[in-house]
Amino acid sequence: MKNKPNIVAIIGAYPDVGKGIFAGSLCYLLQESGVSVFPLKFDGYINYSSGTMNPYHGEGSSKYNEEEVFVLYDGYEGDADSGQT
Repeated sequence: MKNKPNIVAIIGAYPDVGKGIFAGSLCYLLQESGVSVFPLKFDGYINYSSGTMNPYHGEGSSKYNEEEVFVLYDGYEGDADSGQT
């Protein structure tokens, strides 16, 4: 009987809590143990522009007030935390 793949999901609602570092470290440790790993990042915002991701932008009362948008030389915008464009 063929082994079924295991799926590990790392999710969270707040930025800057170390999900990316944890996921990368976990993938590294699993690979070093001989496990085949395929990391996949899902951007659930699915916005045209990362500048529109924060609905509270400009209010000043939001926990997400200091979220940054990284603008590339060619004009594309990316989420500074995830590198998504």
